[in-house]
Amino acid sequence: MSNAPTIKLVTNEDWTIWFKALKTKAKNQDLWEYLDPTKPHKPLLISTAPTPPNIKDFRKRSSAITRSTVSNTNTPSSATQDTIVADPTEMDEDYRAREDDDAAILAQDVADLSEKGLRVYNALWTNYEHLSKRHEALKKKVSVLQDWVIETVDQPLARHNFNEEESLADWIKSIHEEFSLVGEERRDKARREYREHLGKPHQSRLATLKSTREWITIWRDAINEARDVDLQEAKEADLWFKDLVAALRASPLESWINAYAVSQRSSAQVNTLKVGEALAAIRLAISEHPEPAKRPRVTHGAFFTAEGTEEEADSDKDTPRKENKRKQPPKKK
Repeated sequence: MSNAPTIKLVTNEDWTIWFKALKTKAKNQDLWEYLDPTKPHKPLLISTAPTPPNIKDFRKRSSAITRSTVSNTNTPSSATQDTIVADPTEMDEDYRAREDDDAAILAQDVADLSEKGLRVYNALWTNYEHLSKRHEALKKKVSVLQDWVIETVDQPLARHNFNEEESLADWIKSIHEEFSLVGEERRDKARREYREHLGKPHQSRLATLKSTREWITIWRDAINEARDVDLQEAKEADLWFKDLVAALRASPLESWINAYAVSQRSSAQVNTLKVGEALAAIRLAISEHPEPAKRPRVTHGAFFTAEGTEEEADSDKDTPRKENKRKQPPKKK
């Protein structure tokens, strides 16, 4: 089974859907704020590996001293012992190394550190491990997104816009500059076609359920394209739903759409009504709605009875019928 990307950036027609996919992927990885080519002052996406704490930035602890502990007056003088204790000044000594310190007093191992120095060193090491994990996670996210960009952009475009010395943000900015005008053209086209399609039922009523179904199918494609290019009138439910209702009032669903508009008024106003939800309801209504009765065609000289049968008009009721008599030969005398 192939894992090749289904979205490719090859021509102008591919730009909007490709850029939308890129934006979605970057947002899912919390990277879009660093990559958005439309923002001039965005934070830089710089991932520098953290440096671990250097043990030589610490001094050795003071050597343990040996002193004789003399017993108090109640202790016999013969009861003396040698005891190793910590220097009472160790907690106050400066554990930080200085530039002019002799190498002999610099710590070589954590065992050389004073208690305070060890606490500081451990805190620095914990922070280093945390930063390392963040760095590796960020590298992985950027790498995955960068691989997707390389795989989905056509090679001629990649050669022109991607430089191995530049960052992913630079790549996206470069390719956005090339296609930004195309995006504006597509936006204008989407706006024009969307509005034109909304106006068709007002120009010529949708007389049948079939024509209504066909209109809805084209409307779905038109609004999806309009939403892809960020047209506000296609993204805000209180705008697109109002236009949809107005159009379907010129169809066999007029009564139904009026009732549906009332039931969905609140969700449209707060922008929670989804296009897919409205489409599903409309398609169901079409499937359950009877076809409107065809108006009979009345031809000259015919009329419809209560039983619906066509009869010839009796045009001779008011005019006498002429008899077609045969001429008789004259009688012989």
